[in-house]
Amino acid sequence: MKNAGIPANRIVFSEKFACPVSGFTIAEIEPRLFSFNAPQGACPACDGLGEKLVFDEDLVVPNHDLTIKKGAIVPWAKSNPPSPYYMQVLGSLARELGFSLDTKWADLPEEHRDAILYGTKGKPVTLTFVDGKKSYDVRKPFEGVIGNLNRRMLQTESAWMREELSKYQASHPCETCHGARLKPEALAVKVAMRDISSVTRLSVVDALAFFATLPAQLTDQQNEIARAILKEIDERLGFLNNVGLDYLNLNRTSGTLSGGEIAAHPPRLADRLRPLGRALRPRRAEHRPPPARQRHAARHPQAPPRSRQHRPRRRA
Repeated sequence: MKNAGIPANRIVFSEKFACPVSGFTIAEIEPRLFSFNAPQGACPACDGLGEKLVFDEDLVVPNHDLTIKKGAIVPWAKSNPPSPYYMQVLGSLARELGFSLDTKWADLPEEHRDAILYGTKGKPVTLTFVDGKKSYDVRKPFEGVIGNLNRRMLQTESAWMREELSKYQASHPCETCHGARLKPEALAVKVAMRDISSVTRLSVVDALAFFATLPAQLTDQQNEIARAILKEIDERLGFLNNVGLDYLNLNRTSGTLSGGEIAAHPPRLADRLRPLGRALRPRRAEHRPPPARQRHAARHPQAPPRSRQHRPRRRA
């Protein structure tokens, strides 16, 4: 490797796939490395979801025309009147930074809004609390409204509290994989300078064009290896294109598809997916218990019915 103190005439070999410049290594490449449903390929930060639930500013402060005293910060102002503790914290912060609680949220400077939502970034402030006739000061960093919500979400064991706090959360792309849902090792593998995530962001028609020109960018040996795979990809993409779904992106989730897109050509889609379902179905013997009536008869065998002549006569 460069700048590693190794003599120039020495050749270094690695048991792993390694970059001689950066030192980046990757384990043996296998199919599960490219699956966000497998731990070997899923992004460790978002568990392969590509997004995270985070507290959203627009949900925490939905009405920018309200003042803090009139309940601009909804999670801290749900009670009527607002909680004295939170109002004393915000009042202390207002005195420290020099703003008023009677100012509309939209009119507050950006740095003051940032300090209210995200805290003072480790800078201690004096918080004054009044408890009846007693008053005391505490000097410590302010965690911010969103920091407070994050801490409560992590610490609470109450399902009701989690449900209440989740009202102020929204989905945002993962800051690690940026929505790709895969580990950096999987995204480092590229074909024609594209990783698997960038290809799945293409629409069906654009993906068809990409795979049509791909053989020209591969060597003869690579084309020999990829021939069967490219044929299968072209067939599947060609089918989606022929049924009128050429505008769909390959990474569209099922929840974003409309009923018309799902039911566009149900008979043909069913015929197309049925063989795939058989191939993916586990091939194991499935034990099915007998019906309840058969189980009862096996556990409680009955004596054969007696004939009429052996029945005892009823006394008069």
